[in-house]
Amino acid sequence: MPPGQELGTTSFVAATRYCERHRALLIWDPPWSWKSPETALLSIRGSGCVSSNAITYYPRLRSRTEFNRYPSGMPGCGALAGLLASCERQGVWHRLAGDDAVLKGSLAPLGDLSAAQVTMLNRAGVNAFVRVLGDSVLRGGVTFAGPTAVASLWQDFRTHRVVTFILRSIERHTQWVFKAPRTVELATTLDRQVWIFLSRLQQRHALAGRNAEQAFFVRTGAVRPRGCDEAITLRIGFALQRPSEFLVFDIRYREQGMTTEVAPVLDADRYLG
Repeated sequence: MPPGQELGTTSFVAATRYCERHRALLIWDPPWSWKSPETALLSIRGSGCVSSNAITYYPRLRSRTEFNRYPSGMPGCGALAGLLASCERQGVWHRLAGDDAVLKGSLAPLGDLSAAQVTMLNRAGVNAFVRVLGDSVLRGGVTFAGPTAVASLWQDFRTHRVVTFILRSIERHTQWVFKAPRTVELATTLDRQVWIFLSRLQQRHALAGRNAEQAFFVRTGAVRPRGCDEAITLRIGFALQRPSEFLVFDIRYREQGMTTEVAPVLDADRYLG
């Protein structure tokens, strides 16, 4: 957008809802009104533009060689997308740190931030571009869920990316269920396919836990005959921060299509016993 022009709340809400449906991520350039960390925080509190399906940053960037050409700074969405893509070559479960978080040498933050300001921005769901020993580095690794997120884990960018990757992968690669005969073998095959997928993630240290039992579980319900609205329900749980502290989801295969819901079950002992 040209300097001084904003897309507004309606565009933000529409974009984040689209990303939620398609399990994508919105990289949101900060409004031009964010002239300082303090005005950024006031703007966030008043606008209501927060979402775990978005990621944003502060401040905007400038060119080290053409500073006068961009006095108000340049949007950094492209640079941020490049950093994320570089990190994800190792897998979406890796944190954005080290060399993966360093901008190209031709770019620098428009202004300097103190450590306290960086912490303040991160708590509000804003990543920060800072100068470190001559380099420009992204600090935070947070989504734009904001401090009022229902669960603090959704503020963590890595957590959100891993959850999105797992659900999107399962939803995409189990479409065969809709055409398969509704036999006992359907549940067995589905269970095994998803178990192998999560097991490979655990072996690559994408999940918490030293063994499969601590890292994840897979449960399939009874297969229902033709004529029933729901063919089968797949329940999965996986640990991202601490072993056996599962995030649990139900993936339901219905006549009208697939739905994925957060399951209201948090008792790990029920699945580990």
